Amino acid sequence: MAKWTYWTTPEVEIVKQEYKGKSPAQSCKRALKEKLNSERSLFAIQHKAKEFGLQIVSLASFPRNGKDWTEKEDEFLIKNRQRYSLYYCSEKLKRSLAAINWRCSFLHINGEGRDGWYTLSEASGILGIHVSLLRKIVKDGMLVAKRRNPNVKESDWEITEDGLYDFMTQYPMFLQNRHCDMVQVIDILTKGGIKYKV
Repeated sequence: MAKWTYWTTPEVEIVKQEYKGKSPAQSCKRALKEKLNSERSLFAIQHKAKEFGLQIVSLASFPRNGKDWTEKEDEFLIKNRQRYSLYYCSEKLKRSLAAINWRCSFLHINGEGRDGWYTLSEASGILGIHVSLLRKIVKDGMLVAKRRNPNVKESDWEITEDGLYDFMTQYPMFLQNRHCDMVQVIDILTKGGIKYKV
């Protein structure tokens, strides 16, 4: 059985600096050996990285086509991730949900405090409820929504993520036996807190 030893400050600093790329634990292991002649297991490195909030991601989260992330894409995520969902960002950037989630973690962007909203049609797709029924649910006050343009009577409804969260938690029976967009539903119910980890 290997002898357990405390992590030293230099070791921790190397983990903070080297924990990046497609094989972050491997990079740290090599750096620790080269710079400090220190032997740490991959599990120990991952555990230490987790303590400091460094994201542990699977290789499947990386783009498979070798397409590098551009500054323009990063700017889009920084500007829009807190307003829109992972699904919206995925559609706009033509990236997988896992890749978007990984990049947001890499850039330290999360969905908390998002002030995004959805149209009635978008909310209908997320919940798997027909637009006409969803419109009735809004009018009955079960789902809080407001007119996007209050001066126009037929203006589309604006539904917030908080509104969708409250509706799903108060009236879960409406989601039974429906074709919900589970990625979106989970994202909203967890406030963007689900991460792709290994």
